Amino acid sequence: FAHANYLINLATPVPAEWHRAVDVFGDELDRAEALGLPFVVIHPGSHRGDGAEGGIRRIARAIDVLHERSRGYRVRIVLENTAGGGASIGRSFEELAAVIGAVADGDRVGVCLDTCHLFAAGYDIRSPAGYRATMTRAVAVLGRRRVVAFHLNDAKQPLGSGLDRHEKIGRGELGVGPFRHLMNDRRFARVPMALETPKDPEPRADREALALLRRLRRR
Repeated sequence: FAHANYLINLATPVPAEWHRAVDVFGDELDRAEALGLPFVVIHPGSHRGDGAEGGIRRIARAIDVLHERSRGYRVRIVLENTAGGGASIGRSFEELAAVIGAVADGDRVGVCLDTCHLFAAGYDIRSPAGYRATMTRAVAVLGRRRVVAFHLNDAKQPLGSGLDRHEKIGRGELGVGPFRHLMNDRRFARVPMALETPKDPEPRADREALALLRRLRRR
């Protein structure tokens, strides 16, 4: 799968910016379809102080327009949960569900869960009980089949900070606990997961992170 440009803001209240965002994301969907990718992950966007309700409405309208433009495509749009800072949309499962619920063909929309963003937004997934409560809530609100990807990263900032600051697995505020829980959660055994951690030194950092995650899996 692919990740859309971080500057695309489907929630903006500025009409010219909104139309530009839709066009740019449409180009990315065209490329993903040509490459045979199953979905493209995108941050829902920022309402820029106009209020969450309006931002949710504009994101849903953008997705409706893109669905119409990409009629017949197999590639799907996947919304990523956000760290919750500023005026971002998608800090909670309920906000993501509200966007999807406002889309005419919501079945075509998936969700990607980012571990750092969950923690920064106030979901404490460090303990077994906290992880279990969070993921049970995610499945209840969003539906298990809608969770189609994970971004794996530790967090540099404390719980509820609202800051999107990634750290290497096991070296941040989360520690290895949440990743052990996730690696052994049968509900997500076939869900693709991608590292979004610091790459220094490259490529050794990714190899070390992958080796750690594999060790956390129970045989």
